[in-house]
Amino acid sequence: MENGNLGEPHAHRMMRHARMVLLVLFCLALLATIILLIFYRSAAHLAGLPLPVLAAALIAVIILERRSTAQRLRKKNQTMPSAAEAEMDIQYAGIYTLLNIALLLAGSTFVMAATMVEDLSMIGASAALLLLLAIFYSLPYLPLIVAESRQEELDKLQAQVHAAEQMQEDKR
Repeated sequence: MENGNLGEPHAHRMMRHARMVLLVLFCLALLATIILLIFYRSAAHLAGLPLPVLAAALIAVIILERRSTAQRLRKKNQTMPSAAEAEMDIQYAGIYTLLNIALLLAGSTFVMAATMVEDLSMIGASAALLLLLAIFYSLPYLPLIVAESRQEELDKLQAQVHAAEQMQEDKR
């Protein structure tokens, strides 16, 4: 490896995983929209609703992924994560957690709205209302969840630094 034995930054792995999940969801929504346009035109808007949001989230995650590459964060033959890389890992852990929660809430509220409403034209509005309600109820807990994920990432980084220090002591 050109950057020592560190491998790729953890922030880059998280954003790459988020990019793949968003890309799959975007493709599924696009495919569902096309299929519904062909076979069931009155419900095609339901599959098309998340497309703009998924596209914006995908663009944001791609930008974050490119900012977190090893070539941008590390010098040649670096053996320990830098302070900038550690800070980026901690910040991206919070972003990744919020993204996961947002996808979970959006998907679950859409399914709930689809099961509760008889009229197809009301599913989008019902899903939006349920999503706002879910965000309102989870708002007090979101900072705690993000803080916990950031603390978990900090603990991982500290363990990695400690292991690297132990390895250097063993070499002496």
